[in-house]
Amino acid sequence: VALFLVGTYAWPPMFWIATGITVYGAIYAFIHDGLVHQRLFRWTPKRGYAKRLVQAHRLHHATIGKEGGVSFGFVVARDPARLKSELKRQREAGTAVVRPASVD
Repeated sequence: VALFLVGTYAWPPMFWIATGITVYGAIYAFIHDGLVHQRLFRWTPKRGYAKRLVQAHRLHHATIGKEGGVSFGFVVARDPARLKSELKRQREAGTAVVRPASVD
């Protein structure tokens, strides 16, 4: 809200920065909280890009602790098969503790 006020009354470009942050937040809420964690609605995608997003995000959370892990790409999800192989390499190298059902 403060950024919108600054953009409206002091520095107009700030309005568009605030708009961008707001749009990003809405996309984040829809994809992360809604689709992936099912906090907004219950729908499990069976195919397509939405399924890829969910799979990639689950692999992102496949490690125990903060070491290792994979970046799932948020809106531009990486191939889940590649993420699995990356996690497997990390587990074998000892750089990540991976939850048992995530990679096998």
